[in-house]
Amino acid sequence: MIKHKGLVIAGVAAAALMVGGTALGATTGPVTSTGQIAGCYSPEGNGTDQLYLVNPGISCPKGDSAITWAQQGPAGPTGAQGPVGAQGPAGPQGLTGAQGAAGTNGANGANGANGADGAAGVAGPAGAAGAAGPAGAAGAAGAAGPAGAQGPAGPQGPAGPQGPAGIGAADGQVCPAGEYVDGFDASGNITCAPVTAATSAPAGGCPAYQYSFSVSTVQQGPIINIWVWQGGTMTMSDPSNPGCSVTVQAPYGPISDFGGTTGTNGWSVLFSTGYTSTPSVVAQPNCNSSSFGSITGTPQNYPTCSEDLVGLAPGTSSDTFTVNAS
Repeated sequence: MIKHKGLVIAGVAAAALMVGGTALGATTGPVTSTGQIAGCYSPEGNGTDQLYLVNPGISCPKGDSAITWAQQGPAGPTGAQGPVGAQGPAGPQGLTGAQGAAGTNGANGANGANGADGAAGVAGPAGAAGAAGPAGAAGAAGAAGPAGAQGPAGPQGPAGPQGPAGIGAADGQVCPAGEYVDGFDASGNITCAPVTAATSAPAGGCPAYQYSFSVSTVQQGPIINIWVWQGGTMTMSDPSNPGCSVTVQAPYGPISDFGGTTGTNGWSVLFSTGYTSTPSVVAQPNCNSSSFGSITGTPQNYPTCSEDLVGLAPGTSSDTFTVNAS
């Protein structure tokens, strides 16, 4: 029995601890269904009381008073924030979430203002020269342009130099026995050379052979240059039979002299060695002119071009004379 009031409170606290132990270890005792402790106290006088525990529902004896108190006191004030704990380890990778629905396209933004031009960069070094490409294929020849209008007649040019002697100078001339004609001198007379085994015609005559003589134009005139056939005589031999030969007169005079001078300055066969027949053909001339061409036909065996002025017909012209000797 507690007699001193000052010890009653300590005794009450001790009883409360014991009750708490009993309440936690058994299903019966002084603890009510609401978790309070039931008890009774009786005054002892001298400022002291006697406290004892009773089971719930038990009445205190006459003269004593009932009392209850809670097993757990009211919640105290919130304690101060504790220090931050150490970083815990990273948790495992979570599962990939489902694909979200596609969002709607946003509206196009307004065009921004043009930025200022940047400063010009420093010029880079020149690159190495590339390899030369292959030559392109030659283009097709263009169509001939239309003939230009006939220009006015030019002034009379000065007289040209003396032309070579015509074939008249050699008319009736023959070589002495044992010689053959091998050319002409400056005056147009025949020149002769001795017949040798290498230059004599085969016994019974020469075999048929085709000879082709060619001539080109030259410029003539101290003031107004024109193209002329240069004339002269030409002799050709059969390479397999040197004693078989044909000598011809080449045309001479302006290339635009249509028909030349009858029987004097066209192509002609002067004589032959070892042959009895020398029919001939004058080819259409190749007139090298940018605006004009040849005249159709070769009257009097004279090849004719439509223009002889050097300025209108740049480049030389040419012609061929074919003799079919037999």
